Amino acid sequence: MSHLVFFDTLSDRDYKAGEARKIEYWANPPEVGDRVSLGSERLWSIVGVDRYESPENTREAIYLVHCAIGEVEKRANWFRVRAYRDRQPNLQLFLGEGLLLQVRRNLTGDRPAIGSLLPQYHPQEKTVTSQPWGIAAIDSYIPDANIVQPCYLTVHLCECVYVPEVLESEKAEHFVKV
Repeated sequence: MSHLVFFDTLSDRDYKAGEARKIEYWANPPEVGDRVSLGSERLWSIVGVDRYESPENTREAIYLVHCAIGEVEKRANWFRVRAYRDRQPNLQLFLGEGLLLQVRRNLTGDRPAIGSLLPQYHPQEKTVTSQPWGIAAIDSYIPDANIVQPCYLTVHLCECVYVPEVLESEKAEHFVKV
């Protein structure tokens, strides 16, 4: 059995060029103290592992792995634990053809909509356009009951399909442009 594992840092400021969030399948669940590469040439320490379960099938789970470089604060002081405390945070992972296409955080509890196309932000033009990836299915996961102070109340795993013809067609029935 393989386990779907999502790796993220305690602070986005810790990423260097060539490093990024990633998602992988592991033969065994990760453990605190393990080391992992997030791209570049350095190893990160796993400082927290949160298991999120499917309400329909508790044997189905994904692991949210918190990584850090250097000294680690107590979990209560982690940015996402402190900043999201009075909100309804969820993490949205968008996968297509085995690739992690996009990661979003939603602090109002909203869930992505099946049929929408993934947005693409263009910083120089300050515009948003649609990518040729549409959300075909969503599986939602909730934190294991043993997690004290979860970073997210829900993790939505969105399966996306490649639909370049939708961007060219105004008559697309199943997908919605941004």
